[in-house]
Amino acid sequence: MGLVQFIYIIFFGSIVVLSLGFDTSVPKIDKTNKPLVAFEDATMYTMDKEQVTQIAKAKKAVRYKKKDELYDASFVLRVNDKEDDELLDILSAKKVTKQGNKLLLRDDVKYNRADIMQFESEVLNYNIGTKIATNMNKFTALYNGDKLSGTHIYVDAKKNIIRAKNTKFIVDLEKK
Repeated sequence: MGLVQFIYIIFFGSIVVLSLGFDTSVPKIDKTNKPLVAFEDATMYTMDKEQVTQIAKAKKAVRYKKKDELYDASFVLRVNDKEDDELLDILSAKKVTKQGNKLLLRDDVKYNRADIMQFESEVLNYNIGTKIATNMNKFTALYNGDKLSGTHIYVDAKKNIIRAKNTKFIVDLEKK
């Protein structure tokens, strides 16, 4: 009698467990976010008819359908300046996301324009086409040898315009 009850309990217990249902669906793979190709120690040159206009270097580069991600990357961009044709903007960061002409630089971002200006921040947006850099985070900079810090920096490399909010400018008069 005890054996029959045991068999009935196992039978009805298994029916209850099976009727509760299980999620047997296979998770779908998002093909739009799947890397198309990945490179290690990559260097990319962009040229026009006359010269190299851009050099991008990265320890790791991953290309997706709509964006590129670069790690430990640096960009050397030629600036069209009337007074100095050799003027370069050098941008570097631990992680860069590139979509079209737009760069989003994150983690240990450095912007360098010859001996004129250098600044560091954690985030920077840069448009390669317009040569405009924007940032809404804190930054520290050197501008012609003087120290500058603040937030919300705006740099237009074509028009040589620099703006910032909450700015603290320290001018060293002894060097002047």
